[in-house]
Amino acid sequence: MNIPRIYVACLSSYNAGVLHGEWINADQSADGIHAEIQEILSRSEHKPAEEWAIHDYVNFGGIELGEYVSIERVAKLAELVDGHGPAFVAWYESGDGAYLDLYDLEDAFLDAYQGHYDSLEHYAEEYWNTHYEIPDHLHNYIAWDRMARDLKTDGYWTEYADGGGAYVFKPD
Repeated sequence: MNIPRIYVACLSSYNAGVLHGEWINADQSADGIHAEIQEILSRSEHKPAEEWAIHDYVNFGGIELGEYVSIERVAKLAELVDGHGPAFVAWYESGDGAYLDLYDLEDAFLDAYQGHYDSLEHYAEEYWNTHYEIPDHLHNYIAWDRMARDLKTDGYWTEYADGGGAYVFKPD
């Protein structure tokens, strides 16, 4: 995945009808992003240049950022998108992550994410084979589609991956 980036614009310039801003790599600390924003504002010809907004963003998967989202959240989301890729984006967009405190995001994601599988049925089969000793002669009698249905009833869910298969998540 490409580096998550934000376009930060100086609002004094914007209100004067001038577009003054720059793209900033978001895969750095919040302090680093804040420093770059201050540098952008210092070069504005429209003083006082104290206010800014995020006018665009790229490479955050489908995660939407508002104009005034905190830079701390931007940095954390960039870190998690970069580190966990589309699985994190799918989980976050589902609503499970969007309202969490930013310091709980990664732990909540890692707790919910069970992995990438061909299907929920394949996950169910692997889960049961890992956690229970099923005699070989019984494997052909187990309806894994029904086991997957039971997992759904228990709150497990999937998001289909672009390259095929599905990301599997358990309920919190």
